[in-house]
Amino acid sequence: MDSKTSKILGILDDYEEREILVMIEAEEMV
Repeated sequence: MDSKTSKILGILDDYEEREILVMIEAEEMV
């Protein structure tokens, strides 16, 4: 895997983790 692909996958992983954290925070606010 070239560095460009791994960089994109790393960004996607960060985005997914952030999305999960936002969902957890939203549930706690309810």
